[in-house]
Amino acid sequence: MRTAELLVDQKCKLGEGPIWITKQGRLFYVDILAHKIHSCNHLGQEEKVFNMPTYVSNIYESQNDNQLLVALADGLYLLDVWTGELNVYALFNKVDPSLRTNDGFCDPYGNAWIGTMALTEEEGLGDLWMLDVDKQWHLMLPHTSISNGIRCTPDGNEIYYIDTPTHQVRRFNYNHNNRTWALDKVVFEIDPSVGHPDGMSIDENGHLWIALWDGFAVICVDPETGEIIDKVNVPAPHVSACTFGGPEMKTLLITTARKDMTADELEEFPHAGGIFKVDLEVKGRPNFIFRPK
Repeated sequence: MRTAELLVDQKCKLGEGPIWITKQGRLFYVDILAHKIHSCNHLGQEEKVFNMPTYVSNIYESQNDNQLLVALADGLYLLDVWTGELNVYALFNKVDPSLRTNDGFCDPYGNAWIGTMALTEEEGLGDLWMLDVDKQWHLMLPHTSISNGIRCTPDGNEIYYIDTPTHQVRRFNYNHNNRTWALDKVVFEIDPSVGHPDGMSIDENGHLWIALWDGFAVICVDPETGEIIDKVNVPAPHVSACTFGGPEMKTLLITTARKDMTADELEEFPHAGGIFKVDLEVKGRPNFIFRPK
């Protein structure tokens, strides 16, 4: 069993949303509660910080080299990574100040998916939304709690989704033509005693790498068998998300958080909130690209 090593001692309140942008050779990730986007190279150097006006939760790679799509509390914005300029792309049809966005992803068709959740983390007050390439919002799943780990197969026909309090990884069959989906099966269920499923990534073999909040680890699950086939220990309790990156796309980059930790816990795990890395034998899949209208 391997252990991840510290890449950046960032001390994020709530590190989340890591994404590796190959054409820039950089990792981008967010600190949701600090309203910041951070960036560094694969060595954890050449750091940049973008201050956001409110909670920022997710980042999408754009076809425009100098732009990223980012999820703020009230919708999606375009960020110029050279100037830091931020412009509205698509706000939610109805903005609720008691909610913020959480995890999301871009599918192979260029649609941007994003979950919302209550600031209080009260269950059932969020939704899972999809913004299509014509800038129309579609409600994909109502009354969610904490949307996480939204990823799909290369053809986009199967989408994996985590609503953290359910402790389940579910697979849905997606029909792009009519923008509907249906539950296929629960591919994995995690015992709450070993952690809570949070962010997720997929490798080239279709295996799921799942961050475990309160679990000190990222586990690798075969979605066909439901078997845990690998595990990476992380020296921080709140492991929030992961993504593949680095020059060969074989490095698992892992975000963590300091949120809700006691003074004693912070003393015991001083690098909590940092970004960790571990080199693997398997590659990750490239990002699907958002295409702004």
